[in-house]
Amino acid sequence: MKEEIKKYTQTLSIPCYQTDFRSMLSPGCFMELAQECCEPHSRLLGIGHDELIQFRVVWVLTRMHFRFHKPIFWRDIVSMTTWHKGLDAAQYQRDFVMKNQAGELLADATSSWVMINIDTREFVRRSPIECDDTVCKENAIEKPCERLRAPRDIEPEYAYTHRIAFSDLDKNVHTNNAKYLLWSMNAIPEEVTMHRLVKEVKINFNHETRLNEMIALRRYRLDANAWMIEGLKEDGISAFVSRIEFE
Repeated sequence: MKEEIKKYTQTLSIPCYQTDFRSMLSPGCFMELAQECCEPHSRLLGIGHDELIQFRVVWVLTRMHFRFHKPIFWRDIVSMTTWHKGLDAAQYQRDFVMKNQAGELLADATSSWVMINIDTREFVRRSPIECDDTVCKENAIEKPCERLRAPRDIEPEYAYTHRIAFSDLDKNVHTNNAKYLLWSMNAIPEEVTMHRLVKEVKINFNHETRLNEMIALRRYRLDANAWMIEGLKEDGISAFVSRIEFE
């Protein structure tokens, strides 16, 4: 594998539809940009969607941790660089950095992925395509995102219930991962989200959700700066847990 393709960079201008009322890139849209950067790089490495689907296998995001270091605004020209770090504890790791034209770090991220057979919905423990020589061991964030658990010593508040709708679905006909973060932001009191900036996000995707399922969102105030959001399916199973810290 040529060293020069072990990393992949996209340059883009932040569009208005991915920004909030401050004209700043929203956390959910940062996730979308990161995921969009994965596919062309995976194809370049020979482990993209088109290559894996021949084996009835797809990539599924399970965890993500990202940090904002500087505000990112509408029309900013930025570069998103990603690389594949290989297997760690049965999950494939992929990192990201976003920089401005001056080379200043705007955001960094680490993510964990598994392969799933689309017919059986079971984990595929090893890639059907050899990819060990595609690995770059550099870290954007040193440790993978840890498992998040709703705290037992804090009483949760009910935020609202969301019904999975057509606009939530991705190409695998389950909820797009960035939607869970959108719901999480909506679950936090507006006196926080309207006046403070997101500094850091961790999110775990625990069980897939599908069209018309009802997800009850509960919030936990962890401290003066951080909230945890859990989305529960109707049977009580956790669909996702997120932890959002504000400046």
